[in-house]
Amino acid sequence: MRSLLTLFRIVLGLLLCLCLPACSVFSMFKPTIKLSSVSFSVASQANDDTPIPVDLVVVDDEELLKKLLALPAAQWFEQRAQLQRDFPLALYVWSKELVPGQRLDVSDAPVKGQRGSVVLVYAGYSSPGMHRLRLDQQKNVILYLDSQDVRWVSGE
Repeated sequence: MRSLLTLFRIVLGLLLCLCLPACSVFSMFKPTIKLSSVSFSVASQANDDTPIPVDLVVVDDEELLKKLLALPAAQWFEQRAQLQRDFPLALYVWSKELVPGQRLDVSDAPVKGQRGSVVLVYAGYSSPGMHRLRLDQQKNVILYLDSQDVRWVSGE
C-alpha cells in the first residue's frame, strides 16, 4: 500500500511538472505583431486645424477584439484607461498626438513583437465617425490623416 502511495505521488508530481510549464509553452506560439515601421502624414487642415490623438492598439483576445471593432474612436478614447485596467494582458497601446501638417516616420514601431494578431488604429477626430482602421499583419504602413478621417495609404 505504501509503495502505491509513493507511486501515486511521483506520477502526480510528474504531471504537475508537465502541465504547469505547458501554459507558458503554449503562449510562446501566440502570434506577434510584425509591424516594424509606420509613417503618419497629416493634412494641413486636418480635424479643423487641431491636434489629433492617435492610438495603435495591439489586441490579444478575440472577444475583446470583437468589442473594440464595434467601438468608435471617441468611445475608445473615453474608455481607454478603464479598458487597460480591465484587460492589462490583452491590450498594448502606443499613443501619439499629431498636428495638422505634420509628418512622422517611426522606423522602429513600439508595437512590433507584442503578442496579438491585430493592430487597431484609432484617430481622435472631433467629427463623428468610426475613425478606426484594422491592420492585420502588415510590416510597413503609411497612414494619412485627412481633414475628416484616417486612411491606410499603403503598406506591405
